[in-house]
Amino acid sequence: MLKSFGARTVPGITPEAATTLDPRDGQARLDARGRQEALKPLTRRLGTGKPGVDLDKLERGLATLHVEGTRARLEETTMIQLEALVSLTDRPSVEVSLRTTPDGKEVQTVDTAGLDAGGFADLIELARKSLEAGPLQAVGRIDGDGIHLGTGFVVGDGLVMTNRHVLEEFASPLPRADKPKRWTMVRTATIDFSPSGNDPGQKFSVQEVAFAGPEQVFRLPISFSKLDMAVLRVEKVNASGMALPKPFRVNRDANWRGNDRNLFVVGFPAPPNSIPRDERGAIRHDVVERLREIFGLNYRRKYFSPGLVQAVANGHVFDHDATTLGGNSGSVVGALSGDLAAVGLHFAGDWLRANHAHDLAAVRAANPGL
Repeated sequence: MLKSFGARTVPGITPEAATTLDPRDGQARLDARGRQEALKPLTRRLGTGKPGVDLDKLERGLATLHVEGTRARLEETTMIQLEALVSLTDRPSVEVSLRTTPDGKEVQTVDTAGLDAGGFADLIELARKSLEAGPLQAVGRIDGDGIHLGTGFVVGDGLVMTNRHVLEEFASPLPRADKPKRWTMVRTATIDFSPSGNDPGQKFSVQEVAFAGPEQVFRLPISFSKLDMAVLRVEKVNASGMALPKPFRVNRDANWRGNDRNLFVVGFPAPPNSIPRDERGAIRHDVVERLREIFGLNYRRKYFSPGLVQAVANGHVFDHDATTLGGNSGSVVGALSGDLAAVGLHFAGDWLRANHAHDLAAVRAANPGL
């Protein structure tokens, strides 16, 4: 937290540079002027005030951090609201919306006007036209019999990538779960590419399974050894005459993580199935607060979430810190640089603490047919 708030006082600091800030430097920067700068995003967001949020109390909490540093012990409510502010500004999740271009064309976009996104705001703005040109449109919500199951994204001519555990919600492996010979549909599956995820004109039927990881995937415990991936064959032109969005370029460079740590996730977060609790069974109020602030009640819509690559879990899995929820299963993880290539397939997360994705370059190297 000292690094996060200290970095917020440094004009123009990049997200990557913010992670390397010395906590002692962050502590020193939280003087009166630094605290005012750090709380600016929340002040703008609250306007005339918001029930349950005491800005003076938060300022006093930052003052305590300035004096006591890592030895500081803040009240739970103060800590929760400060951590929520970090998520809101450093790792936001922004609704994808529609913009009409000067020539009258509608494109999907991310509106950065007034966006409190720390160092990501400039990166997003620089990438906005490239995002509008295809990547935002190429991500859709997967439904089974009209029920939201997950996310998928276009990776080839009539091909959509998602997770095997999403596939298992609408298709059954035969004659066995591991290394099946074929899959049979048990629900009518569709993928909808609209921002709302609920536009009949942008729905495409899932026709068959082109590829799936060989082993059955269970949601818990999370296994990094299994390939939680599936490639679906979908119709290329839907009933409304709309052509399938153009595909992402799927990364093949195994060294991409050394070039740039900035990334983004696009997907359709779903509301949590239950209120998260900690190891002692107590409700995690920090998570509840963050979810309420970030998403409100607008779940199952398309969101854009920036973040950074974190640890490499194993050869074909890496961690990232973009904000995600359950419905994000099957979301694209894209590089927030260059041509915005798909570098990962998001498959699991731990309540805004950590997120896991398959490294597509590593997966392709191990599966030459993909």
